[in-house]
Amino acid sequence: MDTFINNITTWAQNRQDIKALLLVGSRARAHRPADIWSDYDIIMIVDKPEAYIQTSSWLAGLGNVVLSFIEKCVIGDSFEHRVLFDNGQDVDFIIESAQAVSSTSLSWCSPHVVDVYKRGYQVLFDNIGISSALEKLTSGAPLACTPPPPQSFTNVINDFFYHCVWTIKKLMRGELWTAKHCLNGYLQKNCLLKMIEWHARAQQPRNLDTWFSGRFMEKWADKKIIARLHKLDACYDARDIIRALYEIIDLFNELAGKTAALLHHTYEHKKAEWIRKWIKKTVANLN
Repeated sequence: MDTFINNITTWAQNRQDIKALLLVGSRARAHRPADIWSDYDIIMIVDKPEAYIQTSSWLAGLGNVVLSFIEKCVIGDSFEHRVLFDNGQDVDFIIESAQAVSSTSLSWCSPHVVDVYKRGYQVLFDNIGISSALEKLTSGAPLACTPPPPQSFTNVINDFFYHCVWTIKKLMRGELWTAKHCLNGYLQKNCLLKMIEWHARAQQPRNLDTWFSGRFMEKWADKKIIARLHKLDACYDARDIIRALYEIIDLFNELAGKTAALLHHTYEHKKAEWIRKWIKKTVANLN
């Protein structure tokens, strides 16, 4: 056990309101484990979560803090206190309510949160008896990597093309920042990434772990896709936004068609054709 884990475990055991302490993430897993850049992901199960979310005075017992802030967890509905200490180490404290956490069932965990535990965890201490429930959970079925049903597949496709049109409308109005953000952010993270994940799982064994938020994409995605990603980001420039939008439409259209065939879903390429023609006509007189 490293020094930080030893210190925080001792600190937590001396606080009556902390009922359990878990380590997850790269520091707790064997596959794709921690490196020198890794943070610590600590799950704190406490009596009153607001005391650890709304205040930061409790951090003084763990080291010299440079900064801290609160944000919603990437996975699940919990909040985390993200902290940077003066030795450069960053720690994410995920705060859970002891009242909401059952010692006999993990029904409070979403499928993606369950996947976090399945990748690896360590119980640093447990005063409410959730260890046995975690053992049952992680010894069960593999990661939740099921293929999308037809309705979900079609919804992502329509969401993507709708926001392609939306991007151009913002661009034509002169809202370059909004158009650029939609292209570089929403279209890639909410639509294209999902299609890349589905494509990877459809091509390879169904238990392929595509992680979340694009993590380790360079390891599990098709190398030909990776080679095209550098063309997708647009600068703060109208013509470059149009260029990048065409690039992402072509990649998404190709991926959606291949993935649909592998999953035996329906996909109409004419949507992409219509979008490209509409964009060309709309931006024809752009100065």
